[in-house]
Amino acid sequence: MSKTRRLWLRIVGWGFVGLGVLGLFLPILQGVLFLLVGLCILSTVSPRARLFRQGLRRRYPSLAGGIDQAEAWLKRQSMRVFGRRESRPPAGRAKQAHGGDETHS
Repeated sequence: MSKTRRLWLRIVGWGFVGLGVLGLFLPILQGVLFLLVGLCILSTVSPRARLFRQGLRRRYPSLAGGIDQAEAWLKRQSMRVFGRRESRPPAGRAKQAHGGDETHS
């Protein structure tokens, strides 16, 4: 993962955490959801956040559903923004890997 992408993920993750903290005090925002989304984003770039998320799952099993919902929302949004990123090789490489250049009699 490039440094700029990691930086943007950190900025966005901390932004969601900030919205979550505001949401704990403002009735308009869903504070816990924003906190969980921010934690999920940060856990992709920070081992400390990943360990914290895993610890929350173990200590509070009832939060596991919320964390799963936050991860699902995050995946849907990233698919919408970035589109599908499939790990297929380009067409020329796929033919070479399967022997597409050889002539068969």
